[in-house]
Amino acid sequence: GGDSATEAMQKETANRQLAGSNASSLKSAAKNLSKVDFSDTSDAGKEKSLKAVKDFISAYNSVIDTVDDVNNKGMLRNAVWMTNITSKSAGLLNELGISIGENNQLSLDEAKWKDANASTKTALFSGRQSFAEKMVYKASQLTNHSAEKASYTASAYKENGDYTKVNAQSMYEDLF
Repeated sequence: GGDSATEAMQKETANRQLAGSNASSLKSAAKNLSKVDFSDTSDAGKEKSLKAVKDFISAYNSVIDTVDDVNNKGMLRNAVWMTNITSKSAGLLNELGISIGENNQLSLDEAKWKDANASTKTALFSGRQSFAEKMVYKASQLTNHSAEKASYTASAYKENGDYTKVNAQSMYEDLF
């Protein structure tokens, strides 16, 4: 039993908190990645850069996974922007062994990463306006939106207590 609208709101709040927590992890993983010295080609340096990029990819994928279950325009919009930034960087990411798969999930070809050019890694992940810096920014915005109180208009609910999902495509179209 229980009130289905209340249950839906509780589920939404839980989903939003999970997505927010993942966004927070992404923010720190992106910050760590932006601080890596890719010119350090010692074994320790290579190990550090590999761990940083793996942590980043894992955090990024978790955000993409969980933000799908959130009914919050701000979070969805930021997730769409995040995937758009990633798509625009697909060429460089690919040179580093990072590919964008279905559902916008990133995957890493470790051998290609290890052989990739340090200056390409630096260009993509270090400094202001870098890909990593943009991810830090988007992750911060996602975290901020996740803290908003869940609020619904009655019209968002279907009679069975489910709410109408906003999909990323319609969100994207709203931006233009």
